[in-house]
Amino acid sequence: MIRVIHIVERLHQNAIENWLVRAFFESSRRSEDVHWGFYCDSGQAGRWDQRLREAGADVFYSPFRPTKAKYMQALRRTIKAGSFNVMHCHGDIMSAFPLLASVGLALDRRVLHVHNASQRLPTPKRWKQRLLREPMRRTCLQLADRIVGISHHTLATFLKNKPPRVGHDVILPCGTDTRPFTAEPDPAEFRHSLDFPASARILLFVGRMIPYKNPLFVLDMLADLAKLDSSVVACFIGTGLLESELENAAKQKSLLDRIRLLGWRDDIARIMKVSDLLVFPNIEETKEGLGLAVVEAQAAGLPMVLSLGATEEAVVVPELSHVVPLSRGPKGWARRAAEILSSPSPDRQACLRKVERSHLSLTSSVSGLMALYQN
Repeated sequence: MIRVIHIVERLHQNAIENWLVRAFFESSRRSEDVHWGFYCDSGQAGRWDQRLREAGADVFYSPFRPTKAKYMQALRRTIKAGSFNVMHCHGDIMSAFPLLASVGLALDRRVLHVHNASQRLPTPKRWKQRLLREPMRRTCLQLADRIVGISHHTLATFLKNKPPRVGHDVILPCGTDTRPFTAEPDPAEFRHSLDFPASARILLFVGRMIPYKNPLFVLDMLADLAKLDSSVVACFIGTGLLESELENAAKQKSLLDRIRLLGWRDDIARIMKVSDLLVFPNIEETKEGLGLAVVEAQAAGLPMVLSLGATEEAVVVPELSHVVPLSRGPKGWARRAAEILSSPSPDRQACLRKVERSHLSLTSSVSGLMALYQN
């Protein structure tokens, strides 16, 4: 049996960890001969821990942050005690720490999965970013025997556009579980639950409430769009530093009655199925690694207005994708949204079938994981 230990931050709300959890359950349904372990670098419990343990996975909490020397000792003890023979790191360049910890251990494979193109370090100090980023990237390149990007763009960024090494540097996207998108929820019922009229047209934002994700842009766009279409409202799925700022801005713009902050939700598929437009205004300086919200929206048959921060590799249903540069401003986005909302609705079942047959489905990504461990 292959015994894989995944190095993650926390099994809670992040898209990476949620994909891994769904991949675990999919591999269990397929009776794959792989035992899964999760080592949480944050040391914090998450909402998935109990379900994973009940299903047979191991969940460990690091007693130390990765930057501490004792972190490496603790991780080594865990790998040895669990007889893990594959280590799969999901921390981008922060994976340098677990990779260093694994030196000398009898591992058959050390996998670095690069999920983001930004290569940011979790420190606000710019001098630390400049000083440490490149040495940590080089450490990852030296110690990992598989470098995996969730998109060609992400892999190329990590490799600094050097040609990928055959069999060593590969692409494996995070797949979307399409089964929740087969249901047909009642749009009127959902709107009633939020105290919206049945005729409301819903703009949907999905992501962390942080500057990079640009949620305040959605509010500015809503203010302009409401002048063109009085039925529009907006729902925000996610949490983060900008929540209170978003709410205060909505008060100032007299938009509080048009927005709902929903936090993180387990029924994103349902909400997407009853929404009218996904708004994805990511900052454009660095492209998104993949953008699971974009993939999920396509499974829901939900039209999307995207900034240049979205990667075209996430689009498998092109008729749903409408790219508008942020330079057009909220007014330009509002005009494009009005055009999309006045267009005929897409065939949502046909959109779902396209995602199911694509490389962005959960079944495809789990097959890729198994091949990664077995070859």
